[in-house]
Amino acid sequence: MNRMRQKESAHLKPNLQAHFSFSIGNTIGVSSDSRKLHWHNELEICRVKQGTGKYLINGHEYFFEPGDVFIINNDEIHLAFDDKDLVMQVILFSPSLIWPGGPDLLDYEYLSPFEQSGSRFSNKLSHDHPHIGEITGVLDEIQKEYDLKKPHYQLMIKALLLKLLTNIIRYFDIEEGSCPDKRINLHDAKKLKEIAEYIEESFASKISLSDLSKKFNISISKLCRLFRGFSKFTPMEYIICLRVSAAKNELISTDKKIIEIAEDCGFGSVSNFNKCFKKLTGMSPREYRKR
Repeated sequence: MNRMRQKESAHLKPNLQAHFSFSIGNTIGVSSDSRKLHWHNELEICRVKQGTGKYLINGHEYFFEPGDVFIINNDEIHLAFDDKDLVMQVILFSPSLIWPGGPDLLDYEYLSPFEQSGSRFSNKLSHDHPHIGEITGVLDEIQKEYDLKKPHYQLMIKALLLKLLTNIIRYFDIEEGSCPDKRINLHDAKKLKEIAEYIEESFASKISLSDLSKKFNISISKLCRLFRGFSKFTPMEYIICLRVSAAKNELISTDKKIIEIAEDCGFGSVSNFNKCFKKLTGMSPREYRKR
């Protein structure tokens, strides 16, 4: 009978790797013309290892430098752009790794730095905070476990992640009102995501403010306020950034003529392409290709 139970238990054992929704790694650089608004289903923790720049999270701008750590909830619209030599350590994980749902409020409390960012917690954990070492030390341990992948490393990473979140709750819980009020209109955020996704799919086509206004049933003034509120730039500036970013890829990876690339990426003329490209990159398309 015991053998039968053991056999059934082994058969029903889930695939641990398939349920381990976690990743950690370094990203290098964020070019100024690739300011792509993004959001994702995972929670994010990122640590600035090198370089300086700015993070834009739900429209609030944070300057960052080495040692700063950011916590970003899965519904927050964000982007980063660097000044120089940016290297970030980025962790992404599913909320269900910490709290699978249900009435267990003790596990749910681990997620409070994400759920209550803008009230109890700031997105930015500053490098000069007296307890930032407790955070970066655990991040180093997590990276080591992930790299070495010793037996049962997933269990150790989850334990360390719980330790990390507990340290954030213990040391970085702040008085309400002392961090930026980032409460947003959820309807506005949903609308912006829809528009941004459409622009990212269609930037190479001819798009005007009037087109966007009609397609998404929103006034031009409200459309511009939405973009400026979340991204600090206008819809047309966002479109140009995406076009220039796509052009950079074509300049490096193809032998196409400049005029062909301009057409591919949605610029109406070579002169306009050259003007926009130089404004964002500091050089002409031809100079960029020859670097």
